[in-house]
Amino acid sequence: MKDASKTPDISLPAPAHSSSNPAPRARRPASDRSSVPRPPSSLRALIERAICAHGGRDALRRLAANSTTEGVLETFGPTPNTMTLIVRQKGKRYLFTMIAGPLEVSICSGDIAWKQLLGSVTSLSDAEKASQFQSAEHAIDRLAHAGEPGWKLSAAPVRTLPGVGRARGVRMTPPEGSPTDFYFDPDTDRVLALAYTSMDPIHRREQSCVSREMDYRLVDGLCCSFHTELYSDDNLSWSFHAHRIDLETPIDDAIFLRPAPLDDRGLCRASASLLAGPGGLLVEAILNEERPALLVLDTGCNVTTLWPETALALELAPGGEWTGAAVAGAVKFDLTRLGSIRIGEAIITDLDAAIVAPPEGLLHRPEGTPASDGILGCNFLSRFQVTVDQLAGRVELEPAATSTPFENGDSLEILHSVPVVHAQIGDQNLRLVLDTGSGITVLPAHLAPSDPEVVLVEGASIGMDGAALTLRLGQVSALTVAGQTLHDFVAAFVPENGLISLEVSGTDGLLGMDFLRRFKVTIDYTRQQIRLESRTGH
Repeated sequence: MKDASKTPDISLPAPAHSSSNPAPRARRPASDRSSVPRPPSSLRALIERAICAHGGRDALRRLAANSTTEGVLETFGPTPNTMTLIVRQKGKRYLFTMIAGPLEVSICSGDIAWKQLLGSVTSLSDAEKASQFQSAEHAIDRLAHAGEPGWKLSAAPVRTLPGVGRARGVRMTPPEGSPTDFYFDPDTDRVLALAYTSMDPIHRREQSCVSREMDYRLVDGLCCSFHTELYSDDNLSWSFHAHRIDLETPIDDAIFLRPAPLDDRGLCRASASLLAGPGGLLVEAILNEERPALLVLDTGCNVTTLWPETALALELAPGGEWTGAAVAGAVKFDLTRLGSIRIGEAIITDLDAAIVAPPEGLLHRPEGTPASDGILGCNFLSRFQVTVDQLAGRVELEPAATSTPFENGDSLEILHSVPVVHAQIGDQNLRLVLDTGSGITVLPAHLAPSDPEVVLVEGASIGMDGAALTLRLGQVSALTVAGQTLHDFVAAFVPENGLISLEVSGTDGLLGMDFLRRFKVTIDYTRQQIRLESRTGH
């Protein structure tokens, strides 16, 4: 099993197993294994016995040449989820497809690298490319290269394996690239675990990985692991139970091609008023061509979200669960599918949506302030070049297919469908989520002044989890984003215990409306650009 990204939650029936178990060697009792010495073996002999135990070199090469694996992936950490995962491998190309209820996510790595999430297709970042390449090259089929020119064998460090204990292994180092440490079962010669170093694409740092291989079964002459657990820096990251491994059905090259952009030529340009309300800027929408709604315009939310009362009025049925990261905690969402959302003349049909109760801060609004019905997220906004002008009280939506690129913009990343901008404070370079749903800019704790000017009382609620937070406010000398600088800027700072949303995204903070409202903000999701135009007199 290769690495893959975390995605939504879905409950599945227990998998049916069609492959028979190969007859294992008679195993000695665990108490006897340390007392009965095994005859000394050369490193090469250990590798050759493992190759035979897995079905031979030809069988291992067939696994890399053409294979489809399907099963249930369970992820752990701040946002645990369960989903169906399908992995297709053809040579050095991989396609990961993750399905949770109505949501489907695809990641393609190799010479063609792209990802598709919530209807938008973007390129993999350099960190994502490195992570996918590294995790893909560390696999059991690497055994077949033993003895080839340039490949070196050495003793691997003694390691304590989860559920096994201390084990010795063999390190295989390719002519180019990083080594893989193989640890073998002394009774069957099969691979117990693989250990390697990989790039963490979220936090952009190297991590130590151990892949435990279990539940071996015979598939077309190859002994395959049907249960894999991946440990990252000694923490269980995910567990995968396969229920189908197919080495025979040919995989069409066309499935690895980057999907064409959704045909948005029929979309219309739209302009709509922005209203100030609890939770941010509100925009008028029509849901399913029948129900008027006020939605929070939130570029920091990757999926459009409806409050339960709104979903009930539209008679929308939940189709699964998704655990997502809010500001300070994890939130479980029910998933559904909207027939359409209309903003002015612009309409998007067949849209994924989450159903979640609004945070406490939105329930207690000042008298005369309009109530919201949900959040307009990036799976709608990313279909357009979006211009937000709070001072003018307008949002402009230009269909991506007909929009004009701007020359004086700055680049931005699209991470989990959400825009991430590059910012500078002095000599510090930061990655901040561009978040029109946040009224406050949140910066890393280490940049906080030693004597902050203001302390927010505990109980201030931000984020869909409605968590009570205490945020320190302080002044930074200058904050620069996309060529625009605000001096003596007052911002909040991440609490000492951190924020889960930043931990999951690997970003440094949030760029909120206290900064963005000074500018006319244009976000081009397709070209991954941002432009900030200064408003005269502000």
